[in-house]
Amino acid sequence: MATLTRRDFLKVSFTAAGALLITSYLDACAPSEATEVVPARTSTPIPEPVFKANLFIRIDKDGIVTLTIHRSEMGQGVRTSLAMILAEELEADWSKVRVEQSPANTAIGSQTTGGSGSIADHYSILREAGATARDMLILAAAQMWGVAPEECRAEQSTVIHAATNKKLSYGELVTAAKDVRLTKSPQLKDPKDFRFIGTSLPRIDDLEIVTGKAIYGSDVRLPGMLYAVMARCPVFGGKLINFEADKTRSTRSVRDVVQVSNGVAVIAENTWAAIQGRNALQVKWDEGTNTKYSSQSIRQELVDAMDKAIANESTQSLTTIDAIYETPYLAHAAMAPVSCVAHVRADGCDIWVGTQNPQDVQQFVQRVVKVPTEVHVTLLGGGFGRMLEVDYAMEAAEISQAIGVPVQVAWTRDDDIQHDFYRQPTYHWMRAGWDTDGNLGLWRHYIAGPGLNGIAYRAGREVLEEGLVSPYNISGRAVQALLVNIPLPTGPWRAVMSGPNALANECFFDEVATALKKDPYQFRMELLDENNELRSVLQLAAEKSNWDTPVTAGRGRGIACHNYHGTSVAMVAEISVENSAVRIHKVVCAINCGRVIHPDMVAQQMEGSIVFGLTSLLKSEITIENGRVQQSSFLDYPILQMNEMPEVEVYIVPNDREPTGTGEMGVPPIVPAVVNAIFALTGKRIRHTPIRPADLQ
Repeated sequence: MATLTRRDFLKVSFTAAGALLITSYLDACAPSEATEVVPARTSTPIPEPVFKANLFIRIDKDGIVTLTIHRSEMGQGVRTSLAMILAEELEADWSKVRVEQSPANTAIGSQTTGGSGSIADHYSILREAGATARDMLILAAAQMWGVAPEECRAEQSTVIHAATNKKLSYGELVTAAKDVRLTKSPQLKDPKDFRFIGTSLPRIDDLEIVTGKAIYGSDVRLPGMLYAVMARCPVFGGKLINFEADKTRSTRSVRDVVQVSNGVAVIAENTWAAIQGRNALQVKWDEGTNTKYSSQSIRQELVDAMDKAIANESTQSLTTIDAIYETPYLAHAAMAPVSCVAHVRADGCDIWVGTQNPQDVQQFVQRVVKVPTEVHVTLLGGGFGRMLEVDYAMEAAEISQAIGVPVQVAWTRDDDIQHDFYRQPTYHWMRAGWDTDGNLGLWRHYIAGPGLNGIAYRAGREVLEEGLVSPYNISGRAVQALLVNIPLPTGPWRAVMSGPNALANECFFDEVATALKKDPYQFRMELLDENNELRSVLQLAAEKSNWDTPVTAGRGRGIACHNYHGTSVAMVAEISVENSAVRIHKVVCAINCGRVIHPDMVAQQMEGSIVFGLTSLLKSEITIENGRVQQSSFLDYPILQMNEMPEVEVYIVPNDREPTGTGEMGVPPIVPAVVNAIFALTGKRIRHTPIRPADLQ
């Protein structure tokens, strides 16, 4: 593919209705020329640019500005933030800004929503797209008035001639703009003049969400649609032998029972009937060889791999300490379990689904049904990495094709807990050493664990290495990731391996600080390079938490930090322990994520990350016995309750560099901050999650 210049990034065209269409192109995420794309039917036509476009910005004759969003909205506010960036440079009237969700389209570059990259990936190109449209409209107005464009300005979707105060709205200028040609690149705004960026506007879809008009995956209704639930083998990798469905077929409102690749589908006139029909189903499974796996046997495989790796480690004549840290399998447990509607016909397939990965949904479903597939992306009730997978969409498509009508496949909570793609378990070996003067000269962090082995999302040793390297300036550092192949389903979980690796790094660092009689905060600052942005968040968190003052009697205070994908976060947790239970009273969080688009959303993402992290520390784990998950609901896989939520203060370090992400970045530091606080109060080291009452006795 030819290299594109910056001027090639943006192209301007017009629709048949006369709307101004700005298309932008990001060659870094476009498919290669060799990519084979199955043509997809489009139920809602999208204006066709003259080349493959990544983003679409349309201005209609009524002045409405529409941004087509190609990333998924799952509560992180991406629709609002991306629209704010565009509106800023466009000088748009916010009340006239709209968003539309793009269906899956392999021609527009990556649509995967993960890694907290939506804002970081599109900040610059959206600014330039908005500025291009603004300058075109200014030039069009100037030509109509016979004045120099420098005498005009844009404001609130209107072009104004300063000398005469003449005004033309963007809607009035759309037709004239088709004849303008810009001769130079647009001038981007000085950040001091920003009106939207850096403010906390109401979310663009708030009203639809709070009034129940917003469409999530489970809200989709089609004429003639039926409902299905699946009976899947409880052992991972097991296969269906046979089933007996007479009682199921006699269940009221059950319409059909069909065998599909992943098990048996019960189809009914409503979800409740389908669930009752499944309860009556008699199924015989070939459970396969994975019945040999249990939490204990899996742990032993990790231990064996680690013991072999560290057999020849030496101490180099230093004073050393060692520690083992462990984390279990974890489920995603989003508030909305996965759901999908499929309608397969002879000439095509339509999928309505909440997904973080619409292009893979399209690709994998097309392999199943062998017809062109259109993927309509709904809102997600939380994703956290679970919706990067495609299993639930493939099931829905296969069932619809088998029965010949639209079908919604619903997952119950037990389906969700027992058939997830889990965060993998980890086993960490840590060693640190120092000389007689207390200078650290040895740091080891070895991790053993499985990789990611999902259907659409796979990764090996590289995923274990994420966040593995300590940020501190220590000589003699060495890390190693030991990949242990275990055939149980795993997938990305919020912050992926940065969570377990930060737990081991930050808690063991506190162990070293204690051994050397160092203050944990000051010791971190001593060993961070002057230009390391972790310094800025550590300083701010320490200041706002009054680190240098005595903590309230009966409480402990702990600190931790982590950098994830360019965003630095530090947290100070204040806790107490009573009756062998931990209570987190307050968390002070400082974040450095570059230029902030929407401060409230940054705070919300930190709060959500804290909930996620605390749930993994205090509440949840997935255990395996005979190749199957033992948990099935929020009764035995509990999550943090409202009355357990600490007071949270979020502080943002001012920074003018381009934005980085926020969605996952608060998960890694919260767990070690609390664990370090527990030691500060009780003198007990917690080296595994979740915490058990015996750990605190």
